[in-house]
Amino acid sequence: MDPATGVDTSELARLFNLFSAAVYLTNGGLNFILETLWQSYNLWPSGNFNFPKLEPLFSYINNIMTHTIVYASPVIAVMLGGEAVLGLLARYASQLNAFAISLTVKSALAFLILIIYF
Repeated sequence: MDPATGVDTSELARLFNLFSAAVYLTNGGLNFILETLWQSYNLWPSGNFNFPKLEPLFSYINNIMTHTIVYASPVIAVMLGGEAVLGLLARYASQLNAFAISLTVKSALAFLILIIYF
């Protein structure tokens, strides 16, 4: 039981959560969010009911989505590759139970991502 959230989580999930928060903060994620928030108030000040132009708003959203994709794409690619390998294994080696070994394979891939990416 995680005392911070009140949800049953594994130790690996808690490690991922803390590690991703540390990586996010060390790479300037907090500064990026605060800068985006500041620019949103420059774009549309509070108390002003005039609707702003949409082009700067789309520029901010594009910037946020670009950062998200850059950080998440290596992890997604490795996990998707693992799913593809498990699918091929289930297809061509039907005697092996792919569901039984999927937890082990996914955990090994998660540790590989931790070692290489972070």
